[in-house]
Amino acid sequence: MITKKRKIESKILIEAVSFFLAFCILIEKHQEMKKILFLIIIQLFYTALTSGTYRASVLEYNTVHVAPSNLVTKSEANTLMEKNIEEFKLYIEQSKLRGSQIMVFPEFSLTGFSGGWTREKLFPYLELLPEITPGDYYCNPCLNRCGSFNLDKDSRILKQLSCVARNYSMVLVVAGLNEYVPCSRDRNQGCPSDGKYQYNTAVAFDEQGYLIAKYHKTHLYVEELKLFDKVSNPQPVYFKTSFGVTFGMIVCFDIMFPNPIVDYVHLGINNFIFSTFWNNVLPTITSSQMELAVSKVARGNLLASNHGDLAEKSSGSGIFTNGEIISFWANPTSKKVSKLLVGDLLKNPIQSSGIQSNQGIADGVGDGGGVVVGNENNNNNNNHAQKTVNIKLDNLVANKKPKFIKFKAEPGNSDTITLENENIQCSLNYKISSNSDSKATETFALFAYQGEVFIKGTSSQYCGLMKCNPDPKKIYDCEIGNTIESNTIFESFQLTTKMSSDKTIFLFASSNGNQLINQNNLETTKNSVKSRSEFETKLLTVTFCGRDWNGF
Repeated sequence: MITKKRKIESKILIEAVSFFLAFCILIEKHQEMKKILFLIIIQLFYTALTSGTYRASVLEYNTVHVAPSNLVTKSEANTLMEKNIEEFKLYIEQSKLRGSQIMVFPEFSLTGFSGGWTREKLFPYLELLPEITPGDYYCNPCLNRCGSFNLDKDSRILKQLSCVARNYSMVLVVAGLNEYVPCSRDRNQGCPSDGKYQYNTAVAFDEQGYLIAKYHKTHLYVEELKLFDKVSNPQPVYFKTSFGVTFGMIVCFDIMFPNPIVDYVHLGINNFIFSTFWNNVLPTITSSQMELAVSKVARGNLLASNHGDLAEKSSGSGIFTNGEIISFWANPTSKKVSKLLVGDLLKNPIQSSGIQSNQGIADGVGDGGGVVVGNENNNNNNNHAQKTVNIKLDNLVANKKPKFIKFKAEPGNSDTITLENENIQCSLNYKISSNSDSKATETFALFAYQGEVFIKGTSSQYCGLMKCNPDPKKIYDCEIGNTIESNTIFESFQLTTKMSSDKTIFLFASSNGNQLINQNNLETTKNSVKSRSEFETKLLTVTFCGRDWNGF
């Protein structure tokens, strides 16, 4: 598809040149034709600019120089961040050699994250940053053109990043150049007691080093609430590049909420930057599962950069388009590594190959009709009892317990099981391959849950199939979490669900090693997902997640 688009783009340019030559010949004899040809040429060059593809890079970065938990001086903080910038350059150079036009870095990329931080200990790593108005790019720190800012004193790291973007002639998006804004409690009752606002911040620079965007994370996670301030009036932040693509910015926990993503979509933006330091809930909600699912729901391109600091517990970066994997990495080991990913994307992702606009798990959700369960006449299998106790599912907030049905994945076995929990219905049809290891039979569970996950305000509905962990203490019938290994080969499966009609449904699917299952191996509709023929995959989880996304 991308090769075809490039051929089209080249053809457009050739046609434009041909018209230009014709214009030169006729310019003296046909003044009226001159005007017509001039308009045609403008239109052709505009089409060439706004169509086609671009090449992007994302870096999963294992922070080489991690900020300590003790209090340091501003000079010491700058030195540490500068060391990480030097590490960045190694990957930027590789990215440039591979033809990338834009590169994305993860959240806290300049410092790592310290659980021992306080506001005071974090402060030396913060900088004063100028205000940015979309389209009004006046600030070029590398050229010392940034108004009255004392860049060398207050914004030294900002200046260095600007110069890196300029020297490599590449659009750079860095999350972790966090900002502080002085305030007075006499003038502002909301001013924190230490006299400054502190924001989790991502910045973007164009190829010339101009600061073109500054985004404050809208939704702070639990550990961040003691370090950063919430944005009082959050607004969508986006920037347009020289290669004709407008990007909306998202940081980490923002992706669990409709805004700002829905705001971007309503503005006609379908290319997204996602920087994160995601702590995976294995195998339930991982960074890469969410990234792929959101690209599908938003029908957009998603450039996702995650941290490698916690190895498999935080890994999951990729380049995704409309539910398809362009490039992807999830570390299946406990060894900390950095990984550069490069991929080509259509500027208009809705034109992506293999995606039909009238299909997909998100289409039609929220239309009041609900999501219909396939095979409604199939009653609960008497061989399987629904349970509401003794299941451990990490990060559940509410007191509600999931209902689940567990089963042994014996080689050659097949069955259909159904489950209900409040407003959720689940149905699973599966067949275990006879090629599975009979000596290492594993336990799986079909589960349904309705309630909050992570923190209050994140109410969700879940219908999923997951592998159970062995519990040596035998406290739980099924412990789900902190596992990425599965040796059970599913020959086929089909999972269907019915959830509340106002839910937007996301699909998470992973195999052994926490690897995403390619879209081409699955058939999805609004309410169902099933394997294609010759699936033969060591399945880890397949889960529907219904969230309140304002009917989106």
